[in-house]
Amino acid sequence: MVRLQYEATVRGHLDAVWWLHEQLHQRGQAPARNGGDDLLAIAIRNGHFDTARFIVDNRYQLSRHTSISRCAQYGILEMIKRLHSRQRIQGTGGWIDEAAGAGHLHVLQWLHAHKSGSTCTGYAMSHTAAWSGHLEVIKWLHANRQEGWSIIVMDKVAKHGHLEIVSWLHTNRHEGCTTATMDKAAMGGHLRVVQWLHANRREGCTTRAMDGAGKFGHLAIVQWLHTYRLEGCTTNAMDFTSSLEVMQWLYDHQAEWWTAVAMADASSDGKFEKLFFLRAKDLGFVRQFARDALDYTYRQTHFELSQWLRANYSQQVSNADAQAGARRILLSSSMWSQFFEFEAACKRVIEATKASA
Repeated sequence: MVRLQYEATVRGHLDAVWWLHEQLHQRGQAPARNGGDDLLAIAIRNGHFDTARFIVDNRYQLSRHTSISRCAQYGILEMIKRLHSRQRIQGTGGWIDEAAGAGHLHVLQWLHAHKSGSTCTGYAMSHTAAWSGHLEVIKWLHANRQEGWSIIVMDKVAKHGHLEIVSWLHTNRHEGCTTATMDKAAMGGHLRVVQWLHANRREGCTTRAMDGAGKFGHLAIVQWLHTYRLEGCTTNAMDFTSSLEVMQWLYDHQAEWWTAVAMADASSDGKFEKLFFLRAKDLGFVRQFARDALDYTYRQTHFELSQWLRANYSQQVSNADAQAGARRILLSSSMWSQFFEFEAACKRVIEATKASA
């Protein structure tokens, strides 16, 4: 019956929730520990506010702060006020963080005005700026709260490409940033942020900037860094990229070369195009590590890729290697077959139980 009440709450069937509530209490049953919090969170998350009010107003055990932080996260100020009137929001942690992180300025202002003991952490600043990009919330926090600011805020903002906030932090805050700021902006593919940091900040970047841009296929950033910055890249830029355009450009313009890691990356992740490229360039290490690459394909059950390696590197791959790999694939296939058989058996039991009910 507790499970039925959970399902009714998910669907917002208040009449069913009320009836099951009465039945449970007549039988002396109640939701498990934190069950009231779980039901309240479900009702709020699904927008069933009548059901949420019922849970708050009746005999459900609610913790002193979990529910309010969830309300703050979803921006439900009316529910926060209701919990406040029921004295269910004692404690201090998490509320401002959740409201700010989700960009709910009106909730943030109410909590600040009515819960003087509320505190916030770096989560409020970094998540508001990085994930949500709500500049107005950032400005309010700057004017009204001093805890939680740190040097990593601009790092995270740049990673998510919020140039307006990066510029505002540069002008109005004193924490500054680190080389990770440009590194992460490059990794995220945010060329305008990279260019702005280059022009306005002195921290610079590291080889991780071009490595990250190369790995995630941001060719324009790789080219820009190559032209305007001196840090360069490491073999990681080539070893871990899966972009043909980036591979070709790095091959033509960078002194660093691929290593055996490139073969391992392509084989483990099933990157056909990368292996084709490496073979076409006839790089020396490719033949040397063909056997290891075959082993990676078998471990990850990339059967077609393993066949391609056998066909193109027959001198480096012995029949014994192929047979050992095939046994791995058969074992993996056997395990999956057992899993699907077990899943089907469970479904049959469930259907039989429903039919007999």
